[in-house]
Amino acid sequence: MNIATKAVIKSGSTYLLQLRDNKKEIFSPNHWGLFGGKKNNYETSQKAIKREIFEELGVNCKVLKKIGEGFHKPSGTKNIFYLIKSLNAIKSKNLKEGQDLGWFTLSQMKKMKLTWETKFIIKKIELNKRKKN
Repeated sequence: MNIATKAVIKSGSTYLLQLRDNKKEIFSPNHWGLFGGKKNNYETSQKAIKREIFEELGVNCKVLKKIGEGFHKPSGTKNIFYLIKSLNAIKSKNLKEGQDLGWFTLSQMKKMKLTWETKFIIKKIELNKRKKN
């Protein structure tokens, strides 16, 4: 089974998303999604998300906690979601993968073209918010 790690990066009430490349050979081309990617066999999922964030954004990060898991049937991939804190400023000029990046609220995201894992984790975040209120 493939394993991928996904980063939930939050600033205030906004979340960082990546506009995926518009390539037919990738899942969800031209959709907004979380940063992250596949775990290599030799690494832990926490090391994988740190590596992916550095490769895609050029920043170091700290894993705060695991916030969920989800399975993507079409690709046969287990996705592990982590709440991440960037240790450096995130700048669009440092973007190394994807077309763009942006910070969005949950309500803004509901109107966007999103990847399945982003929709998945938004539902989980909203459920957790309701439980706290």
